[in-house]
Parts: sequence; C-alpha cells; structure tokens
Amino acid sequence: MKTFNYGEDELQALDLYQPKEWNGKTLVLIHGGGWWQGDKGKEKEVAIGLATEGYQVAALNYRLATQAKNLFPTQDEDVEAAYTWLLKNIPDFKADNIAFIGGSTGGHLAAYLGLTKGRPFVSLSGLLDLKGFYENHKETIPKQLIIAPDLPSKKIDQVGANDSYYKWIIENLLASINDDSLEKASIFYKVTKKSGPGVKGHAKM
Repeated sequence: MKTFNYGEDELQALDLYQPKEWNGKTLVLIHGGGWWQGDKGKEKEVAIGLATEGYQVAALNYRLATQAKNLFPTQDEDVEAAYTWLLKNIPDFKADNIAFIGGSTGGHLAAYLGLTKGRPFVSLSGLLDLKGFYENHKETIPKQLIIAPDLPSKKIDQVGANDSYYKWIIENLLASINDDSLEKASIFYKVTKKSGPGVKGHAKM
C-alpha cells in the first residue's frame, strides 16, 4: 500500500492497494462517517480483501465538515479531484475500468461519482435523498453520534436507522437549510442520461 496526496490539504490523500495479479478492474473505495468523521484507514481490511481478489483499489480521504470552510460541496469536490488525479497520475487508472464503492457517506459519494462520471457504483447504506429525508422528519430532534475513530467500517452497523443522527448530519453539512441546498446535496437530482448503473443496498462493510 502506498499513500499519495491529490491536493494541498493533509486530508486530500488516498491509499493505493495493488494486487499481485491484476484483473484489469479498478475500485475507488470511499469511507463513511457522516461527512464530518471517519478515515480511509477504516477501509484497510476491505481494501486488502478486494486487492486479494485482483482489484486495484484506491481508498480515499476527503476534507471533513468540521469547520465552516469544509461544508458541502467540499466532499464532492474532493472525491472528484481524487478521481481526476488518479486518471492523470496512475497509468492503470482508466476511465473505462473504474467503479466506485462506499458505505454511508462513502456510498453517497460513490453514487455522486458514478452518476456524474457515467461509471458503475455501489452505495452501501448511503443517505441519498437529503431533501426527502429532511422534509419527512421536520419534528425529529437532531442528535450527534460519535463513532470510535479506529473502528473498522465492517464493524459499524449499516442496517439500523438513526433518524436523529441523520438530521444532525444534514444540518451540520449544509451552510443553510432550504429547498435549494437540500436538492443540490441529494443524489437523485444528479441522474442524467450518461449516469452509470448503481446498486443501493444494506451491508456491513
């Protein structure tokens, strides 16, 4: 595994896992954490497993929404910058052999890349429709949830729902809450004729 920086911020980094026998396919793996916590290191075991199966894997970090300057759409911009950097700097990364995968926020970001780049993606338990969720939970009281930073993603429960936390995530991510900002942050509005095929599901990753 090798680590590279795709931007000037220390969080604009990625880990590249190379298989012993490459199957010709590349996966961009994106960690979750509600846009405000998490790290690519949480995906190490998953990335190694995928590399063992022959995939070339890039596990991404992105700037976290813990300061006003890192609110939406910072994370979209970062994963797109990482994708562009990979195509430019890693010879085996080609636009026609890449797919995106992630859980939770990583699933949202994988869907964003897949839909805007026209490539396959898998979203594992991603919160995709922020606008619809927020409109349907106006009475829900937002509450922050902190997950141990060293807990691997595969051990985090991706099946259960936590509406209070989801609402907190949305309010923490967006500079203001209105129809326009909620729509821009929702994946459903990114679908176009060139969008790639995707899978939405629940799994422990």
